Formats: sequence, C-alpha cells, structure tokens
Amino acid sequence: MRRAQVKVDEVVVVAALSPAGTLRCVWFGKYLHGFYVEPGRVSRDVYISSVLVDMYAKCGFSDDALKVFKDMPYKNLISWTVMIAGSIHCNRFREALCFLRDVVQKGCPQSSTY
Repeated sequence: MRRAQVKVDEVVVVAALSPAGTLRCVWFGKYLHGFYVEPGRVSRDVYISSVLVDMYAKCGFSDDALKVFKDMPYKNLISWTVMIAGSIHCNRFREALCFLRDVVQKGCPQSSTY
C-alpha cells in the first residue's frame, strides 16, 4: 500500500495554527513554529507571523506573541490588530493602548516596514 504524501506549505501551517490557538494547544503551536517556521521550511510572511501572534496570545503566552510580533519582517493592519487584540486577551491593557497609539501616530498602510 502506498502512502499519499501531503505537502506542508504556508496555507497548511496557518490552517493548523489557528485551531491550535482556539483550543489552547500551545505545545502543538510551538511544534509547528519550531519545525516549519523557524528553520524556513515555510516562508515567514505577515500571515504566518500574525497567526503565530494570535496563537501565542490565545494560549496566554504574551511574551512569545510579542517576540514574534517584533521579529516580523513587516507589519500590516491585520498584524497590528492581532497584537492589540492579543494584548487585551492577556490582560495587558496598557500594552494594547501603546500599540494602538503607535498605529495611530505612525499610520498603518497595508504593508509597512515599522
């Protein structure tokens, strides 16, 4: 019997990370992050980074979410919104206000180099 091989790409990783955050399975999310994203098996883009931020925040790992956010090659409105919502989810209200202030002061085009 021949096994079908599934190609893991950015879409698959995003599709797996999203429910990992919803179900608060941080160990699975960290596995995907460490096995596929960090070594470059999938391209690290704003969507992968945003879903990582979301997953870590939903699991209560706000420091990991912040690290991923700061390491993003560029940020767009979605990534800023995810970071603000994640800060609120983790009860870091001042941090959320600081992010909101940064977006308002700097402006946030669809893609930027902030």
